[in-house]
Amino acid sequence: METKRNGRGRPKGESSAAVYQSLRSRILNAELRPGTDLNEPDLVEEYGVSRTPVREALIKLASDALVEVVPNRGARIAPIDVTEIPALFEALELAERAINRFCALRHTSAQLTQIEQSNRAFERASFEQDYGRMADENLRFHGAIAASCGNRYLGDHYVTLANMAMRLSRLGFENTEGRKVNDQYYGTVTQHHRDIVKAIRAGDADAADELARRHQNLFRQRLMSSEVRI
Repeated sequence: METKRNGRGRPKGESSAAVYQSLRSRILNAELRPGTDLNEPDLVEEYGVSRTPVREALIKLASDALVEVVPNRGARIAPIDVTEIPALFEALELAERAINRFCALRHTSAQLTQIEQSNRAFERASFEQDYGRMADENLRFHGAIAASCGNRYLGDHYVTLANMAMRLSRLGFENTEGRKVNDQYYGTVTQHHRDIVKAIRAGDADAADELARRHQNLFRQRLMSSEVRI
């Protein structure tokens, strides 16, 4: 059966996914700053698609808490309220501890393979000192754990919080990349990831939980020592 295509010659639904993935990456990596207006006609022209895929992408980004739809104004990149950062840290730590614990108890062999592959991808990016790719692969690593925790609601909640935290990390770290302190920081992150994988593989829920607590404490301290420019 021939795949139904839209007016631009792409399979139906593909344009929406492509626009979503591109905008999501640009938001998470702080290329699009908090509060930036998103002009629909400009996006249509930029991506070479119709309005429908752009609107579908914006709706999905809004469900991810990355975009805000403002009445009578359109859409904009969701702002970051600095007064809520401590609450975000608390929620993210609890969510990560929960997904690590449940993943250690409930993961399948196929899911463990995906987690290990995601971690290897992060380590390759780290070895190459590709900080943008490291951030993406780090999110995929923890996302693979969230997807393997056996609780879709908890996993989705964690991913939403992690997206918010990634935006903060990019805003805070963008002016410090390349410094020696990063070598030490990311070296510790890499070891944490290895230990988390080991605990999950062993089914050690207590160790996976404790490692998540340490991992989040490391991230929190690193971010607090950086300059976040909202």
